[in-house]
Amino acid sequence: MSLGEKIILLREEKGLNAYQCSIQLGVSPSRFTYIEKGRNLPSAEMIIKICNFFNVSSDWLLGLKEERN
Repeated sequence: MSLGEKIILLREEKGLNAYQCSIQLGVSPSRFTYIEKGRNLPSAEMIIKICNFFNVSSDWLLGLKEERN
C-alpha cells in the first residue's frame, strides 16, 4: 500500500473528506489531494502532523513496519 493509499484509508476511517482533512492538517486542499494521489511527497513536518492526527507511527506510514503504532 502506498503512502497516499494509507492516508486515504486513515482519512476514510475517521469519516473525513479530503477537504476536511486538509483543513485539520493546515495544508491547502489541492496540496493534500496531490499527496494522496502520490503526485507530491509530504514534507517531514507534514508526515509528523499526519502521524499525530491519525495516531500512527511514521514507520508504518512510510512502509517500514507492518504495525500502525
